[in-house]
Amino acid sequence: EFKNFENSKNIYIIINESYPNFKDDEIKNKLYSALTSNLNHINIFKFKKDWNKNYSTQGSEMELFCDKKGSFKDFKKNLDYFLSKNNCWINTFYDRHNIFIHSSDKDNFFRSRYFNQQPSFFKESFFKQDLLELDYTTCNKNHHYIGICENQIIDKLLFDLKEINKKKLIIYLTVENHIPVRIKNEFDTFCNNYILKLHPQFCTLFNNQITFNKDLNKFIKKLDSGDLLVFFSDPPPLYSMRDRIHFDDQIDVFFFKKN
Repeated sequence: EFKNFENSKNIYIIINESYPNFKDDEIKNKLYSALTSNLNHINIFKFKKDWNKNYSTQGSEMELFCDKKGSFKDFKKNLDYFLSKNNCWINTFYDRHNIFIHSSDKDNFFRSRYFNQQPSFFKESFFKQDLLELDYTTCNKNHHYIGICENQIIDKLLFDLKEINKKKLIIYLTVENHIPVRIKNEFDTFCNNYILKLHPQFCTLFNNQITFNKDLNKFIKKLDSGDLLVFFSDPPPLYSMRDRIHFDDQIDVFFFKKN
């Protein structure tokens, strides 16, 4: 699908950690509405795809960079070597001003390897450590993966990077909904759907995503003419099989193209 959009002006790709893609229509529609409401002059394309059951989020990234080509062993070593060896499709964008953003630590799953040689596919990176130095703040205290507040990245960082006067490819990987999420009891009144009451984390997972989708919707409205934003999840939340039955086992991929 990406190959149909290679001529886009600026490209923003957002990989959403553990998108709670509930099967329940009421919940699904609320999440969809928060993401897509009032997007005038934006073409929306929606696809479904399987997810990499061997390597989870890292598998999502590997497939984004190189579709189904290459070995995970090479991917773990060095991104630029991997991209060159496998003649990956994303090399089409090598000469853009490519930026990688992750709200968590660069050492998580050794993502620092994305920048271990020069010249590199990515020209800039922003991890938690970098953003803290720029006065961004962390959310999800007491969470196993403490990251920069995702709303700050969407509301400030993406808008700041948008102003860079170069043709850009920006890839942004979230962490906020990485389970186990820290339960936020203030959301309880919003969780009237019986599915959201079946697990103590479901309500928080849903409300975190509603908030994120609304923030992302505001950014999509500000895309420039010719810009493309791609939004997709990595695997469904990795709960037990008993709890996973409430989630779609395929992931949704959204393409938002500004006329």
